[in-house]
Amino acid sequence: MEIKIIDNSGVRMNFEFDYRHVTPKLDFNQILIEIRKSFKLQFEKVNSLFSSDDIFFHVNLELESDYGENILGLFDAHQSSNTIFYFRIYQNTIRQIIEKKIYASDDFYEYDDTILHEIIHAADYVMISKTDTIEATNKKVNNFEDAALGLNENLKKPHFNWTAVNIIERFRNEGIAVLGEKLLGNNPDLLFDNDVEHITNQFKHVLEFCIKTSESIDLIYSLSEKNEIYDVLDKSSSEAYIYGHIIFLLIIALQDEDKKEICMDAVHYFLGNLEKKPTKEKALEILKIAINTDLSDYINGLLIEPFHHYTSSVIDKQVIFNFCAHIQGESNIDAIKILTENTFTTVYDKFINLMQMTVGYPMTQEEIVDYSKSFVITKDSDEIKKCIKDQMNYLLSLVIEEQNEIAIWSLTYLFDEEELIYDSIPFFGYQDDWLVLNAAIRLIKTSKNNNNGILQD
Repeated sequence: MEIKIIDNSGVRMNFEFDYRHVTPKLDFNQILIEIRKSFKLQFEKVNSLFSSDDIFFHVNLELESDYGENILGLFDAHQSSNTIFYFRIYQNTIRQIIEKKIYASDDFYEYDDTILHEIIHAADYVMISKTDTIEATNKKVNNFEDAALGLNENLKKPHFNWTAVNIIERFRNEGIAVLGEKLLGNNPDLLFDNDVEHITNQFKHVLEFCIKTSESIDLIYSLSEKNEIYDVLDKSSSEAYIYGHIIFLLIIALQDEDKKEICMDAVHYFLGNLEKKPTKEKALEILKIAINTDLSDYINGLLIEPFHHYTSSVIDKQVIFNFCAHIQGESNIDAIKILTENTFTTVYDKFINLMQMTVGYPMTQEEIVDYSKSFVITKDSDEIKKCIKDQMNYLLSLVIEEQNEIAIWSLTYLFDEEELIYDSIPFFGYQDDWLVLNAAIRLIKTSKNNNNGILQD
């Protein structure tokens, strides 16, 4: 691993001016050595998260971040690649290093953990860059430029369709970085006065508020201050830094039965049970799983029911799918409500009626086989699409071997171009397909477990 430190912003000049009267005289080169040392030390903690040791860290020293004066560092995914990673280190980090040098103190300083946090973002580069690319495409299509939450002050009618994705993306991305920072850094910052139910309720409130706000253009227009909605959404999504890591652990625990115990142990540790602290090996194991959980899989985790203490999913499926309908510019809320309320039915006739209401007529076996051949998985496919491919193969076998009616209807839904939620919607598009196919498989297995008896309404 190589590190190059660049100062094109006058940080050295500011340093030499501000500390010109300090005795003994401070050498800025020593500060650069300390920055380099911190990057190397933090990278060694998580180097197994990177696909190669042959990587390059490009560290730019800057005076102040556009995101506020308290920001210590930032990973720049826009400039980075799979082997070259760009970071920004701000003047406040320099001040912390100087303070440590002046007082020769072993006290806790944030900059080491900040650098660890940003290096973990770099390890998650593939997913972060993928989201950024899709977001940029969305903004171009919808005719608005870069802004932190999709808000452009120069537009009379700002588009907020992407805002909900920004919020969820922030919880996912920061959840990973905070998780690694608190497991492997110097300050775990445990949440002693919280519990899983309280945190989940708070997360649910934030998510549903942000998603509904994304749809409520009339509400946005009614605000007296132009940036008021931005401030509210930014503050809400900033809670990712407080409990985003715990939400992520809860999602992994539901999606991976083999990792449920170590994830829940980590949750209990963060809530104050010091005996449950994961080892470094387990911490890295959890981080690898988290990094491999892309945004579509993360959203899918939010739709799993029951979600721990909830009898339902952590976020109402109808809220998610109504948001998708809003993006599509369609008013099919009634159909979405029927779908979300009935996909967990174990009643054969009700499932068939549900499919008839949403797609009309079943495809023939030949049509289903033809469409299945074009359902291709690539290395860039979302995790949820890979899961659906496995579901599809199972149901396809039942179509061919048994002409199973449930399998036929569910695959008709998957391949129907006029389904309720368009597959082309990034990260959300396959959530309804997963829901329908999962319900179909559960219904088929329930029927088989009842000696092939069919449950009637």
